[in-house]
Amino acid sequence: MSFIYKKTLAVAFYFFTFNLVNGCELEPNKERTIPRSSVIKHIERIRILDHQHKNKKHVVILGAGIAGLTAAYELSKLDYTVEIIEASDRCGGRIWTHYFKNSDQYGELGAMRIPASHNYTRHYIEITGLTGKLRPFITAHQNQNCFYHLRGQPPVRMRESMQLLEKEYHVSSHEQAILSSDFPPEILRLHLVNAINLLRTKGEIASNSSKTEDWEGLFGTTFLNDHARELENISLGDFLEKRLGSQDAKELIGATTGLELWWDKALTMFLREGITDTGTGLEELAGGLSTLPNALFELLMKNNVKFTFNTEITSIEVSSKPNQGINFQLRSTDKSKWGSPPTKEPTIVKKADFVLCTIPFGVLRTMDLKGFSASKMEAIRNLTYASSTKVLLHFKDRFWERGSSEEQILGGASMSDQITRCTYYPSDHATSKSLVPPEEEKEFNGVFTVSTPLKIERSTKFPLRPEPIPGVLLGSYNWGQDAVRLGTYSSEERAEIVLNELEKFHPEIRHYLDDKEPSQSIFWDSYPWSRGAFCGMRPNDMKKYYYASKKNEGNLYFAGEHCSLDPGWIQGAIKSALEVVEEIVKAKPV
Repeated sequence: MSFIYKKTLAVAFYFFTFNLVNGCELEPNKERTIPRSSVIKHIERIRILDHQHKNKKHVVILGAGIAGLTAAYELSKLDYTVEIIEASDRCGGRIWTHYFKNSDQYGELGAMRIPASHNYTRHYIEITGLTGKLRPFITAHQNQNCFYHLRGQPPVRMRESMQLLEKEYHVSSHEQAILSSDFPPEILRLHLVNAINLLRTKGEIASNSSKTEDWEGLFGTTFLNDHARELENISLGDFLEKRLGSQDAKELIGATTGLELWWDKALTMFLREGITDTGTGLEELAGGLSTLPNALFELLMKNNVKFTFNTEITSIEVSSKPNQGINFQLRSTDKSKWGSPPTKEPTIVKKADFVLCTIPFGVLRTMDLKGFSASKMEAIRNLTYASSTKVLLHFKDRFWERGSSEEQILGGASMSDQITRCTYYPSDHATSKSLVPPEEEKEFNGVFTVSTPLKIERSTKFPLRPEPIPGVLLGSYNWGQDAVRLGTYSSEERAEIVLNELEKFHPEIRHYLDDKEPSQSIFWDSYPWSRGAFCGMRPNDMKKYYYASKKNEGNLYFAGEHCSLDPGWIQGAIKSALEVVEEIVKAKPV
């Protein structure tokens, strides 16, 4: 059966019965407001504050990731003196495009996609003149020619997977009704939609229908109401345990989204993903996402921002007296020794009036931190980071794009319950359009709940030709325990493990592997300047650590995706950076 989106009586029945049982009548098309302030208004507010305070400050930024770069850009535009100190030999942090040397091909070791709703990210893409480089990113379940590899059965194309799912997974009649016309992530999406609508309903009752306490508390703009606090206490796995009609349904959702490795994560993290539609309008940058931090670097050089690379911070000290400068120690880093035990090389002591620290907490944990508050130290110790491994495979020819129209794979991802989990195919040779009228588009489309296939065709700009067409597969993108298990192998061994799995999808795969540079991979837990992939909140992390994570310690400020409620996204890092810029502008000079 072909999974083309359509409304069926069976799914309508599911909507009615599920929400009747749970005491909330769902309104799938109810108009909603995404709780995001305009980036333009945010920057204008900073300009007004600067005009009022008129105190040009000297700011040292620790870390040249996207948070540090965007903060430096805004501060330098205000004529502040700005210096950036970076431990590695490059800017961008966890935005990291790997360019293969013997071809014009590349792959993303870090961030790889930008949702339509991420206005802060898109603002800086516009500022750097890269808007014309944006192109669609076709994600999981949008290309039916991709594969499922589940429960040890032979891989099957998604469009032909109905028989496999019916045979292997014994789900309730309600869940089967959804699977008759949609992919498994739709079951998850419906449950998240219901939770949001229930939250909204209870919020309106609690606030006499003023709507001031519905879901806004999930974004830190107001306090959590009682029901939101209940949701903050729950993991995604526990949430589904109580609502799914079968254990097989939970396994099926977990295997086809990769979320099986994240059942311990906070439910509210996924509710925010759905509310802000992180699965809608996904795009990438032609030339790789590293073009964004690289372009910002060029702008900052013109603004006389000083960069110091290959220099790590070893100690930060906050004075017990108010409105004092920040002392810190640094030393040169030797790339050949990255990952080695700390050296005894001499450090240099420096002092700055204001310091913005964008260093991930996993790295701060190994530093000598003095004068920090108890709440900040608790957040540094306990805020949860996610593990992730990515394995790129470099090929002499894009064999996966050849064959009949039902065999060619142009974008999308194959999903497996094996250690590889997600295999992403490049979208750069594809054109795509939705098969769904705008008025029938699903709401609350988080990046993990996308399930509506696209109509995908080969772009006329990239005609299929008989000679080899080189390309790169993201052979494996996984998280959690599987990331640790795969990541502890050497880079060569990781590639071999991934190839062994992908041979089951593509028996010819080894024949096309590039001889000179076949692969590149990263295990983010072992990368010395991150010690983790990104913040992945567990239940109550928001309540316990969010405000403490981003709160300043005297003249020491903090920014990064881990200091935001958009963890794991470029958007979160940039938004937190602008919030800190605003605070520094308002601060009294030393």
